[in-house]
Amino acid sequence: MSSEVYAAKISVAAGGTTATSDGEHFGAVIAVVVDNNSGTGRAIGSLVDSNGMDILGNAVHTSTATEQQYEQTELGGTAVAGTITVTFTGGAIGGSGTADVYVYIAP
Repeated sequence: MSSEVYAAKISVAAGGTTATSDGEHFGAVIAVVVDNNSGTGRAIGSLVDSNGMDILGNAVHTSTATEQQYEQTELGGTAVAGTITVTFTGGAIGGSGTADVYVYIAP
């Protein structure tokens, strides 16, 4: 098993509010990056793994119309086991773009 950090990408399409990762992921969460390409400000309501673990931990969830980054110190030391599901609040992702969430994991 590799010890390199990798990113799990979860894309929420325009008109949607939630999406789940392809495949399962296991390890320590190093950072989370939100890349909102939709042009509408939305906040992450939840980012959880298969067991319901709150991946964002202590981080403050705020609305963003562009990019936002949560670092390990903000998260408070979280981990992931299984699939990852993101849910945005404030209505569906607008425009024709997506809201992509990248979860950086150290296996």
